[in-house]
Amino acid sequence: MRKALVVANLLGAAVFAMFALFQINDDDPLVYESPSSVDLVLWTAFYALIAVVCLIGAFRRAPIGLLTLAATACLFQMGMTARGLIENVTTREHFTLTGSQMNPGNPEVEKSREFFGALIAMAAVCAVAFQRRSWSPADSNPRAPSGRQ
Repeated sequence: MRKALVVANLLGAAVFAMFALFQINDDDPLVYESPSSVDLVLWTAFYALIAVVCLIGAFRRAPIGLLTLAATACLFQMGMTARGLIENVTTREHFTLTGSQMNPGNPEVEKSREFFGALIAMAAVCAVAFQRRSWSPADSNPRAPSGRQ
């Protein structure tokens, strides 16, 4: 069971690191409405934070403070993009998340995708938080005696 969790967390870390790298193109004015370097940095840092949470969760008990920060960041990003998701669902003829529909005239498509990205990140943070119970207190403190030789 422990090996499966390690593999899942390492996979999560790789996926979220990849998501962070994908943010590099988020300042293209042909695709995004009012592209912002600040927005690009925030999303890159957000996904990098989630990657770090997964990476830590693979090898030790993730600190509550880090999990709280990550969950707060997820809620913040979801809150910032929820309006676009609602617009995508209620005002468009057909709900879409496809890249072919992404352009400055359809900002709700990108906001919907960002919302679901933050929702997936929240699921990862919750999974790492749930795994805390499977770690012994000694696993979180490398200086604590473990009794293992």
